[in-house]
Amino acid sequence: MFSVYGSGGTDKTFVCITLLSHLRGQGKIVLAVASLRIASLLFLGGRTAHSRFKILIDLHDESTCNITQQMKVAELVRKVDLIIWDEAPMMHRRAFEVVDRTLRDLMQLDDAQAIEKIFGGKIVVLGGDFRQILPVVPKGGREDIVSASLPRSHLWQHVTILRLHINMRVMASNSEKQREFAKWVLNVGDGSLLAIVREEGVNPDWIKIASHMRLPTEDCSLRGLIRTIYLDHQCHSGDAMYLMQRSILAPKKLTLMKSTMQF
Repeated sequence: MFSVYGSGGTDKTFVCITLLSHLRGQGKIVLAVASLRIASLLFLGGRTAHSRFKILIDLHDESTCNITQQMKVAELVRKVDLIIWDEAPMMHRRAFEVVDRTLRDLMQLDDAQAIEKIFGGKIVVLGGDFRQILPVVPKGGREDIVSASLPRSHLWQHVTILRLHINMRVMASNSEKQREFAKWVLNVGDGSLLAIVREEGVNPDWIKIASHMRLPTEDCSLRGLIRTIYLDHQCHSGDAMYLMQRSILAPKKLTLMKSTMQF
């Protein structure tokens, strides 16, 4: 197991795509999955991990994937040379343990010792940044979220971490604002920004966002946000690349969906 780790803009996904293309060019079988749908779109033939490995929604410590040895996906998994799993940090650790348990079982048909090997002996490359979104635990606190994260899994001790340090996105841009934004995001992830106390007796957990990073005051509505992100969307409604490069993250999708439909 390998973890390609770096902050936003260090081209983690580019490394994974290059690796995928190189190996497929050699006739190797590579499965590209991601923890969420929008990330899987970046890979040719990409799928969500839940879809590809038939991972159940409700997981416990003894769960396995919904794959039997007679299914076609089982045959595909047994033949695969490499598994690339993007945005891994945001997935619950049990999802990886479930896939590990399933692959050990499936690979026993070809290798009697597979039950003792991590992921049944398959090479797995994980991509992502632990400074970003960790697993979502409904009504869970900090301890619950940390407990659900990948480094708390018994599998993590077998991971070789490959760090990317250079922000290629910033290097390719001459924009001072983009450099400043990249540095700000990194400081947020590292927890080095000065926090603001909003309520006496409560740990400070608010940070100030510079004015040039926010919507203009006169257009700070949800519809204004949509107009800003999807600028000239009427001209690009059929352009898949235009849509793939834009996304609005929301804590609750229902409100956003209703506003989008009205927009």
